[in-house]
Amino acid sequence: MAFDIMGMLQMKEGDVESAIEYYSRAIELNPGFSLAYYNRGVAKRALGKIDEADADLNASIEISHTIPNVFFMRALVRKELGDTEGALNDYNEAIELDPQYRDAIYNRAFTKKYLGNYTEAMEDANALVDRNPADAAHWNLRGNIHVLYDNLYEAIEDYSRAIEVGGDYAEAYYNRGLAQIMSHRIPEGCRDLEVSAELGYRQAIQVRNHFCGN
Repeated sequence: MAFDIMGMLQMKEGDVESAIEYYSRAIELNPGFSLAYYNRGVAKRALGKIDEADADLNASIEISHTIPNVFFMRALVRKELGDTEGALNDYNEAIELDPQYRDAIYNRAFTKKYLGNYTEAMEDANALVDRNPADAAHWNLRGNIHVLYDNLYEAIEDYSRAIEVGGDYAEAYYNRGLAQIMSHRIPEGCRDLEVSAELGYRQAIQVRNHFCGN
């Protein structure tokens, strides 16, 4: 455990290579140390060693199936490996272990949206908004899903709420601008795109120039 703790301290300092050495030493001393495999997997992912990270997370889960963070991290790795279905399964596992795991619910909604499961994605988005209406990202996510259904007015309402609770939320202004333009409300959409561009959202600059002029 001392080596595992030293590894975590090295990760905090940004010395990922040294952290991996400490985690490896912890595993060498105790091959059944699930948390050390998890921590080493996180460190290897930080270095872009995705296949090795996946192997460590698999080992961690083989030892213990009770830690939701391990399933969440493996979901991220699986997505990076192109295994979207596998990522969805891991998000499901993480949420089953911890039904209040907001990051897992949020990512699962995006994954379902990507896979075309729009109804289930909306169920997750609704759950996130209900649990934490003060989180602007959740309103923005639900707005994105509404757009996929072509429910533009509902999307605009959600983006507006994201801006209300999130302040200078450049992405929400951009998304609302697009939804406004798609609803044939060009002046309103251009105003939103202008605000988004002023807040530094690069995509807004190109879209604004296309629909609204320079």
